[in-house]
Amino acid sequence: MDKSPQFDGLRGVACLLVLIPHSRYFGFYIHEYISLGRFAQFGLFLFFFLSAYLISKSIYSDHASGTAHKWGGYVVRRVLRIVPLYYTVLVLDFLFTHFYFGDAGPHDPASLLRHVLFLEGRSALWTMPVEMSFYFLLIPLMFGMGLILRMPGRRKKLGLVAAGAASLAWLTYVWLFDQTSPIATWGVHEYAPYFVFGSVWAAIQIGFAEDLDRIPRMAWNLIGLAAAAAFLIQNPLWWQTLFPGNAWTYNPDDMESLTFDVFLAWRKYAMVLVVLVMFLTLERPASWLKSLLSTPLLVSAGKYSFGIYLIHMPIIFLIRDHVTTIPQVGFFWIVLIASALAVLLHNLVERPGMRAGKYIISRLFSAPAPLTTQQSGP
Repeated sequence: MDKSPQFDGLRGVACLLVLIPHSRYFGFYIHEYISLGRFAQFGLFLFFFLSAYLISKSIYSDHASGTAHKWGGYVVRRVLRIVPLYYTVLVLDFLFTHFYFGDAGPHDPASLLRHVLFLEGRSALWTMPVEMSFYFLLIPLMFGMGLILRMPGRRKKLGLVAAGAASLAWLTYVWLFDQTSPIATWGVHEYAPYFVFGSVWAAIQIGFAEDLDRIPRMAWNLIGLAAAAAFLIQNPLWWQTLFPGNAWTYNPDDMESLTFDVFLAWRKYAMVLVVLVMFLTLERPASWLKSLLSTPLLVSAGKYSFGIYLIHMPIIFLIRDHVTTIPQVGFFWIVLIASALAVLLHNLVERPGMRAGKYIISRLFSAPAPLTTQQSGP
């Protein structure tokens, strides 16, 4: 997997883009202009895209050799990183839901079993079956994109462009028709094309790397600035301030007040464009956006983001019902407790799983040592 700190920082941003709107939905925020109403969708897209991108980049970058070993090693490492933590939080959510709140997780043993088998996901846990289903999609996708990356010159680039256009077309179809997409009848979730798009974009980055590296650094800095500006105005209140008089309304105290006739008509395409440009910029040798996302605070948030995401909803319910209803105070406690628990779970569950994954990979998927010929003495 890619160890670049800017991607950990971007994962931290995605975590905040989910945590802040979810907290705002229950009345907790720092200020209404950074409450990010309806912004969780952007954070989830970023999570899914980033996960698929980094997985695929690791595999596609070695498409000429060692693919089977790399894929097998990745599966072991990924499963042992996310599944133990997921099962731990799942049990905690089950106990929380059973004894306290009816919508935070599995509500009975049958529902718990369906969650264990990734057949159901309540509350924030709904993303786990989606992510697991992507790993099955990645197998044929990996071989298909690998074939394209092995093509010579122009044929490779035409194949990559065609794959990118096809994945964007699938995204568009799902946005327009939601679960009525025919492929949904095969059990493929509506968010699956988010993963596929991230995977295809990783192949495009590899295939066009030499062309992209010819673009001057100053141009990438300006491109990154434009992407950041487009990202910021995804906040409905900021959009409404910049472009008043449109035929829609948004009230931060009423999450259903945002109408879709102007703002959301183009927002998903803007979301895709912003993410693609960000990833182009972050892969370049140096840019201000890369430096910003590599700051220790964002990198740390990214490191513990999986635990924060899994545990944040029960904490929001507890803070709302037993601690405070003051928006700023409640938000402070949500961030503090979620972060502390995520760090604890990382050290007690996630890190041991990662160590176990590395050990198994070293035993099962390590490349055989090359034969050496011992020189005889004179």
